[in-house]
Amino acid sequence: MARYPSLAQWRGRILQSTLTATAVLGSIAYVPGVLAAYQAGLWVVVVVDTLAWALVVGLAIARGLPFGVRAGGCIAVWLAIAVMLLWIVGPMGSGTIWLLAAPVLAALFFGYRGAAAGVGLLAVIAVAFWFLLPLHRAGVALAAGGSYAPEAWVATSGGLLFLAALLSLSIARLLRGLEDSLIELEVSHRRMSETLLERERLQEELLRTQKHSALGTLASGIAHDFNNILVPILVASEEARDEAPPNSVQREHLDHVISSALRARNLIRRILDFSRSADVERRPVAVETVLREVGALLRSSAPAGIRIEYRLNAPGAHVLADPGELHQVLMNLGTNAYLAMKDGGGTLTLSLDRHLEDGMVVIGVQDTGTGIPVELQDRIFDPFFTTRESGAGTGLGLAIVQRLVSSMAGTVDFESEPGRGTLFRLRFPEVPGDVQAADAEPAEHHAPRRAGRPRTVLVVDDEDLVRGMIGVILARHGYAVREASSPESALRQVHDDPHAFDLVVTDQAMPNMSGLRLAQDLRIIRRDLPIVLVSGHLSPEEIERASDLGIEALLDKPFGRRALLSVVERALGTGGTRSQEIA
Repeated sequence: MARYPSLAQWRGRILQSTLTATAVLGSIAYVPGVLAAYQAGLWVVVVVDTLAWALVVGLAIARGLPFGVRAGGCIAVWLAIAVMLLWIVGPMGSGTIWLLAAPVLAALFFGYRGAAAGVGLLAVIAVAFWFLLPLHRAGVALAAGGSYAPEAWVATSGGLLFLAALLSLSIARLLRGLEDSLIELEVSHRRMSETLLERERLQEELLRTQKHSALGTLASGIAHDFNNILVPILVASEEARDEAPPNSVQREHLDHVISSALRARNLIRRILDFSRSADVERRPVAVETVLREVGALLRSSAPAGIRIEYRLNAPGAHVLADPGELHQVLMNLGTNAYLAMKDGGGTLTLSLDRHLEDGMVVIGVQDTGTGIPVELQDRIFDPFFTTRESGAGTGLGLAIVQRLVSSMAGTVDFESEPGRGTLFRLRFPEVPGDVQAADAEPAEHHAPRRAGRPRTVLVVDDEDLVRGMIGVILARHGYAVREASSPESALRQVHDDPHAFDLVVTDQAMPNMSGLRLAQDLRIIRRDLPIVLVSGHLSPEEIERASDLGIEALLDKPFGRRALLSVVERALGTGGTRSQEIA
């Protein structure tokens, strides 16, 4: 970044201009002066003027010499001419004018020290000439006759010293002010540069935040429809799996369908969590189990030329994490690894080690693929950065990995060598294992019945397929089901017969009226009516509002049959105890 010229640079420019001007313009005085001195036989003047002019020309050309040498030489030339003229011509000649120039130039080139030195030297010359004035041979005749007494020189030299001090100190003060202004200007320029850099950083951060916000808006927009697609897939697949013969191929295929639907559910949740910074509940997770599950899934999708190996040296290692998050992190890294080897094949190694000295568990995902180019290694964790072809990736994979690992109190780093492969290392604090089976599915539930009639549930959802599937499952398990395709229809039915319903199961995201607003209006009609709110993703504010409204349970989409039945039975059986079921 360009800097303003310093005072030293300005002094160098002034010196060069002074020397050049003296060399050029000095010839105007040098030529006639030397001719006149030659005719008068003043050989001292001829020699001194010639040497002085030659020295000035040399100093003007010799720009490589140090500044002090050139400036001192310039001042010496002026002093030499001044002393010579003062002695030859006398006090009434031009010597006094040349004497005045020396301290002025000294102040210009060296500041206050030069001014003081120049005035002091001028005082020495004045005193010396006062003593030598009686020996002055050129005469002391004045224009009006009479002699020039040494005492008169005191008045002349006093005035000369006054003018020299005044001019040189003024110039020195001017230069000091210029120097202070240049320093202040340089500081201001530096601050402005820092401000501009900070502004650019903030603009980049704002752009990144806007991208995250756009992602959150996009994710929120598609989550509702995506979850509505997954609900019938999960529910119907569970129904079909239960009816399939044990150990049959059909049951195995349906298990794969359900597993894929659950992974799709977790994916949409992770994207929502990434964009909204939502908190999740973490618990001890057996790392080796997750690694083997990830390896099996990668094996089913990776090309045949890629081998998957395990190097597991930490049996029983647990970390505090959300199983879905850890699964997603390893799947992202594993997918990137086999994509880096898809053309030439290679080995994907999943490793697990325990560092006793710091109590850390280290998970490794290593490939023998193309590696990451050095110039891109600083950017791989940036959101929306991707090296894949358009449409082949969003650039969110490693950004989500870094975010999720950090949220689990872990760190992620990598080593990569182009042409030889990449190793990602995840470090987590080890925690004691949980003896309970945390991933166990809810047990099968059956609807408790009242004497004389089944419990009646009003299902409210604008999606026909989702509403119908919920109704079918509840009806099969002994509930009486009535449906409403809109919040307005639900309000009319409850208003017409408030005590005809034992429970309302309503979606949150519906046209014209949200599930929370519907619950608020239902509370006006019948305050003790149990309500289950179904949503793909609720914000903390929405959860707090649901609690304020006394909603009995929250059910996350997409959900399975067992989760639905568990929440419905809990809402009906607790009589107002609020709960939340995450399926």
